[in-house]
Amino acid sequence: MHLVISGYYGFQNTGDEAILQAMVYQLRRQEPGVRLTVLSNDPVTTCSNYEVEAVNRWDMAQIRRVIRQADGLISGGGSLFQDVTSLNTLIYYTSIVSIAKLYNKPVFLYSQGVGPLERPLSRLMTRRTLKNVEGTVRDVESLDFLHRLGAKGPFSISPDPVLGSVFATPSCTWLEEKKLTSEIVTVSLRDWPVSKDYRQGLAALLDNLAEKGYTILFISMHGVPDTEAAEEIAALMESETLISPSYLSLEEKAALIATSSLLIGMRLHSLILAANAFVPFAAISYDPKIDSFAKELKQPVLGDVNDEKETWDPAKMNASFEHLSDEDNYAEYCTTVRFLIKEAEKTPGLALRYFRKRLD
Repeated sequence: MHLVISGYYGFQNTGDEAILQAMVYQLRRQEPGVRLTVLSNDPVTTCSNYEVEAVNRWDMAQIRRVIRQADGLISGGGSLFQDVTSLNTLIYYTSIVSIAKLYNKPVFLYSQGVGPLERPLSRLMTRRTLKNVEGTVRDVESLDFLHRLGAKGPFSISPDPVLGSVFATPSCTWLEEKKLTSEIVTVSLRDWPVSKDYRQGLAALLDNLAEKGYTILFISMHGVPDTEAAEEIAALMESETLISPSYLSLEEKAALIATSSLLIGMRLHSLILAANAFVPFAAISYDPKIDSFAKELKQPVLGDVNDEKETWDPAKMNASFEHLSDEDNYAEYCTTVRFLIKEAEKTPGLALRYFRKRLD
């Protein structure tokens, strides 16, 4: 079986690379001989990192050729069908699915987050593109959105594939060299137009945590832009902080998060990596997918950077942490994570059965 995988791959985004690594591992565990070709912004690195075939995601002639020769297309994971970053993003991913449908190739959505789609044109494009497509979405909100959109699927819910990932390198040399003796609070931010109040409130909150004896460690999930977002907050703080290098590998970043006592995160996959290591987290929302994941695991959301009425009072945010230290709440959190891991492990089987059925 030969499958093509479409997603936001080859851009050095830790979250999306973690998705690809998890998908490749999960599919091969159930179908060792499966042939995988990834549409990537950096085909050479993708081939090397995951031992897959890869083609340039911008070379449409090459994409048409490989899809025509394949047995099917996997679209996802991640949030591909949305128009918040730009309409061009949606146009690209709907075009890839349309190429597969043009050649009568089956298409499977793999644990995607769908939406927001703010433009009427975006909703029309997505509804038409997903006609006769099956698969899974990663949360209830995405499934409800598809139903309201009129995309009937069938679709079901399966957690993000990164849940349950096992990483080859269980340590971070950079962190070990720091020889820290205090507990760590890891902070994952991203570049996003946010208010001054948010920056000052978060800086004050982190100062409070530092005064309690925690080491504040910023982690970059997507290169230099995330590092710059961390530097803006660190510059407002009175306490000393650490900012991890953006070049750390996916495994090292996962290990860094796993050694933390708490993660404060804006990047979805920083929250997912924390959950995967049973590390409690507090989220900072910029997108409904953040609220959805935090709600599912009953972890606090400190605020929404898009809400102009949001109050970033350090005392109010600190109060959100209270239940994280409760043993019963933590036990419930771990139970939920274990359940989601088991559910995530079912997705590759669903995908492979779908393609086998279409091939028969």
